[in-house]
Amino acid sequence: MGLDNASAHRSRAMWAFLSLFEPRVIVIWLPAYSPDMNLIERFWKHLKQRITANRLFAAVHDMLLAIQTELVAQNCLDYNSRFSFSKT
Repeated sequence: MGLDNASAHRSRAMWAFLSLFEPRVIVIWLPAYSPDMNLIERFWKHLKQRITANRLFAAVHDMLLAIQTELVAQNCLDYNSRFSFSKT
């Protein structure tokens, strides 16, 4: 399991939780700043490029609708711009 260095990940509660799974889970701490290794950061970058980059929305509601539409489309297997976690 890869964890970043967020304070919640270093808390006593998290350590207690991880200790329950110690025989089955190996924690790998990510470097302090590693967006290429953090999969959600790569997805946010993809979402930003597809939806919000170089685009001005008339209202916040319009932006949220565009984001929601894209998130629904990402779940369709035949979507042309579907995000892939591979680096290629």
